[in-house]
Amino acid sequence: MNNSDDTYPNGTLRNRLGITDAAQLARYEHLLTARRSIYLLEHPVRINSTKQLVQIHLFLFGSLYDWAGTIRDYELAKGDTQFMLSEKIDDGRHYCDTLISKLPKEKLTALDYARLLDALNYLHPFREGNGRSTRLFLQLLAAQHRQYLDYPRHDRTLIATEAAGNIEALATLLKISDSAEEVLLRRALRRLYAKENNA
Repeated sequence: MNNSDDTYPNGTLRNRLGITDAAQLARYEHLLTARRSIYLLEHPVRINSTKQLVQIHLFLFGSLYDWAGTIRDYELAKGDTQFMLSEKIDDGRHYCDTLISKLPKEKLTALDYARLLDALNYLHPFREGNGRSTRLFLQLLAAQHRQYLDYPRHDRTLIATEAAGNIEALATLLKISDSAEEVLLRRALRRLYAKENNA
């Protein structure tokens, strides 16, 4: 991570609650974002562009972090993965918006979702919380198409495949279900709750 002004001396992210213990903050953050994700799945916003990604990030993290919903203006890397240069983020958002605008009106394929997931992952526009915001963004997009998007059970598998930039391999990890809206919501809530409890 970069931007050391966003952390306390012990490395914990500065937050509006003044929590300085990293484990306590992680537990609170997971509970908060799980509840807010469930709310958005029950009261979905229509996905038309990356503007909704910014809104989702702000909604998920806004009560905890001052920088929630703010596009980064500094470089960001995790491990060996360097994300999009900050000066190119506007171009990257435009590319993602173009992908969204060209999606079929009916059912989407795993490859459709994988292309968008790959582009959004490389964009990585926020200080933290990019993965959760992106997964919720894509889940809401899937719901618009009366689909449910099932991610791999272990995030490490998804993260490694994203880092490799292999869109075809990424598509094989994404499972799509076509179901009635009520079934979609129940499954999404159940899986989200289970993932957050196991985090």
